[in-house]
Amino acid sequence: LLEELIGEARNLERFAGVAGSVKALITLLLANWTLNAFGEEFAYRIVLMRGIAFLLGDSRWGNVAAVIIQAIMFGLIHAYQGPTGIVGSTISGMIFGIVTVYGGWSI
Repeated sequence: LLEELIGEARNLERFAGVAGSVKALITLLLANWTLNAFGEEFAYRIVLMRGIAFLLGDSRWGNVAAVIIQAIMFGLIHAYQGPTGIVGSTISGMIFGIVTVYGGWSI
């Protein structure tokens, strides 16, 4: 849907080495599920977002601002995927941030 709206596909050339290799795919998935998934969630949703909320007074609006700021930053680190990747990752960051706040700051 985003690719259609933005008019550009995500740039996934970074992962081209996985094409046609089951071993490379399994290695990439294991690395993503352990390092990236946990590491990004911890860094963005716990350290960064919690820190921003704390600096803004641990209020409702502080939490809202923290969710938005970390989501934008999360989107920008995916700039290698192009505009569609940035928008998609920002939306994901927003959703994960909201879930983290409503989950009592637990990932």
